[in-house]
Amino acid sequence: MTDAELGELIEGIARNEGIELEVFVQTAAVDSLMVTLYSTDASKIREEFAAPRPEPGEAREEFIGTVREHIRAIKRKLEQA
Repeated sequence: MTDAELGELIEGIARNEGIELEVFVQTAAVDSLMVTLYSTDASKIREEFAAPRPEPGEAREEFIGTVREHIRAIKRKLEQA
């Protein structure tokens, strides 16, 4: 998957979690990514993390699980703001 496709995947996961996010995905190395998530409201909460580039199968599910954890972290911060 390309960085852009991964960004779209992450945006879809966020929508399923009930939140709109700006998503930036950059290749950090051949097999890893740097992902930055921003809330779209005025608070502009930011969550940034490195993740291995997902491959089909289990690694992709692990990537999606990691993404969900960070999306939920943003949701908690928004609830506290």
